[in-house]
Amino acid sequence: MKNNTINKKKGFLFVVDILSIILLMIQLESTIVFIMESSSYLQNFTWDDYFDLYSIFGISDMIRRSSYDQVYIWIVFIIYFLSFYVIVVKIKDIRKKELIHGACKWFIVTNILFVLLKTIEYYIYLITITHA
Repeated sequence: MKNNTINKKKGFLFVVDILSIILLMIQLESTIVFIMESSSYLQNFTWDDYFDLYSIFGISDMIRRSSYDQVYIWIVFIIYFLSFYVIVVKIKDIRKKELIHGACKWFIVTNILFVLLKTIEYYIYLITITHA
């Protein structure tokens, strides 16, 4: 019974890891396209401008223009909050030296990076909305 619970937990952590990596890659690709197409204007952009504009380039723009825009936004939001849980579980398990072995424990870096980037992005959106 305990083994089955551990396998479900590992599977859940793995799914959240993979989804956070995919979402991080979408943001990275959009950022690279944004930098390549707007490199001459970058010195005039603030962080607010960056977080407003990177989403209109690359894969993020294709998602934004599709009918799946709201689904994508909700997936990002859900994975953002699930990543907090995954980070806490992984830190506990790394300290206990159980459940997480090998390359899987390095996924925590991508989880933390994803959470940091999305926290900054949500903070800037919140500041922009409240000061508009």
